[in-house]
Amino acid sequence: MSAQPTPAFNPHTTLGALFLGVVVSCILYGVTNTQTYIYLCRFPQDKPAIKATVAAIWAMETAHVICVIHAVYVWTISAYGHPEALLGRAPASLITSFLLHYLIGVVVQIFFSIRIYRLSTHPSCTPIAYFLWLTALARLVMGCYVCALGFAAPSFVALPGHRDRVVEL
Repeated sequence: MSAQPTPAFNPHTTLGALFLGVVVSCILYGVTNTQTYIYLCRFPQDKPAIKATVAAIWAMETAHVICVIHAVYVWTISAYGHPEALLGRAPASLITSFLLHYLIGVVVQIFFSIRIYRLSTHPSCTPIAYFLWLTALARLVMGCYVCALGFAAPSFVALPGHRDRVVEL
């Protein structure tokens, strides 16, 4: 029996979608830069802890954009003419961008839960803040686990095969 022919590589459905996602991400990063600048200019009297949180989120967003752009560079420039590279091991910068994504979400979620805790005058809001802290912790653990799977996976295609392990958490 003869082997099935390999379908032709279509960059529009893979690299094209990836490129468009990075363009949108960079546009949103520009919005983040603008918001950070406006915040620092308009609220100089805010507590240092809030300013440090904003600076940390901005720094992680910057690192996230750099990692995503690097991953696109690896797949589109370094592996130019070799579409099979998309099926190989994911670039470390892409997995790192996943970790940064989770960290940013956790920092924001914890910040908002602290605000709810401090601003709530009704005692029934305290359990809500605690619940949000627990979900932030669960998100952090899940994110670290998914990133560890990403670094350990032999190929980018093998990552969905680890879905059962993630669901068990």
